[in-house]
Amino acid sequence: MQLYGLEQYKEIWAFDFEFRPQSGKEDSLPEVVCLAAKELKSGRTVRLFADQMGVSPPYSTGDDVLFVAYYASAEIGCHLELGWPVPSRILDLFTEYRILTNGSSKQRSLLSALAHFGLDHIGAAEKEEMRDLVLRGGPWSEAERNDILDYCESDTVSLQKLLPVMLPTIDLPRALLRGRSMAGAAYIERNGTPIDCESLARIEKHRDAIKDRLIAEVDQQYGVYDGRTFKQDRFAAYLVTSDIHWPQTFNGRLKLDQDTFRDMAKTHPEVGELGQLRSFLSANQSAELPVG
Repeated sequence: MQLYGLEQYKEIWAFDFEFRPQSGKEDSLPEVVCLAAKELKSGRTVRLFADQMGVSPPYSTGDDVLFVAYYASAEIGCHLELGWPVPSRILDLFTEYRILTNGSSKQRSLLSALAHFGLDHIGAAEKEEMRDLVLRGGPWSEAERNDILDYCESDTVSLQKLLPVMLPTIDLPRALLRGRSMAGAAYIERNGTPIDCESLARIEKHRDAIKDRLIAEVDQQYGVYDGRTFKQDRFAAYLVTSDIHWPQTFNGRLKLDQDTFRDMAKTHPEVGELGQLRSFLSANQSAELPVG
């Protein structure tokens, strides 16, 4: 296989994990089921069930090794769950396919990417059947374990097919940065988004005062608030004074949703700050702002 532009790498691994959520919920940590990995230069293949894995990965993760995945944050999440080091060089064909097809209505799954390039792939029904088998959880029979490993390996074979045809479209230096960002996403998915808890506590303590001050400052140019209540009649008067023709609902009321404010701000930038204020206030309370 000719992989022009990747000659500097000692090894190139296409790798894929199968896993299931530990608690049965999609946002829980992964329970690693198995790994399939193929070194594309030598053809060496690794197939391991979770109970066969050690404390270190079966491949090097240094700077001279490139890892190819599809939606790499899932694979890196499994590395983190296993306590394995994260690969230094990651090429995520999902992000590269997204770039290639941005603006289109194409699906972004691995099967869709393969179909886009006219490459053979397993059927969607078979893939769904194997996913269900993985999600069911063990114990699996020896035959089922082999089926799961075959299914997992089929994705590495798909990556092996996809990489050469996509390489000419890939800006490799920037693609590696995108690969690093997917590794960063895996850390965030595992640990949560870092929060300055001290500042958050201060904001929570003074939330109402912050809202009142924002309303006082922004509403000076509109005069549409009574306390924290947005007065529709005052807004209507503002629109008349400003000669702005505002969209209405079928029963003649002014449309006050965020999309309408965003669209109107394109032709009437003066309403943009008011729309931002309403959006901020809506996001900071469970119910829509009161409208009078």
